[in-house]
Amino acid sequence: MNADFKSQLDRLNAPRIAAERDVSLSRKQGRETAPPAEAGDSSPANRTGPRKFLGVYFRCCTIYSRIYKNATGTAYEGRCPRCGKPTKILIGTGGTSNRFFEAE
Repeated sequence: MNADFKSQLDRLNAPRIAAERDVSLSRKQGRETAPPAEAGDSSPANRTGPRKFLGVYFRCCTIYSRIYKNATGTAYEGRCPRCGKPTKILIGTGGTSNRFFEAE
């Protein structure tokens, strides 16, 4: 791990999260597309502007990546860009305001 990145991560006091394995999901070559949104629909698929994300340092492959909110808005979900290990951070009351995390 890059010593400079490690010191920056330590200064942020980034909480460590355990990656959640989801065996029901399989890797897919293509992306699924959502049905077209109707006029006046305020769903995430119809919203414009930047998407909400969290920064995650994946310790499994020593790489940083972003994970984004899921379609229902209940969690941030993503995968390690190298090995595909899934991670999920739930959104709820009494949570944290941190924007950077470490995944095991």
